[in-house]
Amino acid sequence: MVVETPPVRKEKMGQDPEYQARLGAAARKRWQDPGYRALQSAARKKVWQNPENRARHSEAIRKLWQDPEYRAMQNAARKKLWQDPGYRAKQVEASRKMWQNPAYRAQQEATRKQRASQENCVHYWIIDENNVGTCRKCGAVFDFGALQEKFRRLCYRDGAAVLAPGSAHPPVQ
Repeated sequence: MVVETPPVRKEKMGQDPEYQARLGAAARKRWQDPGYRALQSAARKKVWQNPENRARHSEAIRKLWQDPEYRAMQNAARKKLWQDPGYRAKQVEASRKMWQNPAYRAQQEATRKQRASQENCVHYWIIDENNVGTCRKCGAVFDFGALQEKFRRLCYRDGAAVLAPGSAHPPVQ
């Protein structure tokens, strides 16, 4: 005996709480199996080792975040998540543990220095014997020797000064 069932639209299945619960339970059961976990882990590693897959995924995510609706939805979800005291306490504890690790702390410090914007940094230049300066705060590098040479070319032509008497700046050309 054959029983016919009405066709089910896939879009509506994802909205059915019972269907979602069954899917979730089945997924949790599969992930308990060490063989399944190892298989999935190996498959995902293989996919991520391919530069084309990485680039395609990166581009897809970049496009998603350009969509104002998606961005608003993600921001709302994060705000809601952080309002949960349990979640917040877990994140705070995890952060404390990470910052106690000297390697993590050193990496974060290096990243902070690297990201310090040159526009916002009040540079503290350490200039070496080659007239190359490195900012102690943000790590920016600047060739002061090239700047001095440019200034010399503007101020002196054929060995004669071109500055007007009492002027500190070369003429604007």
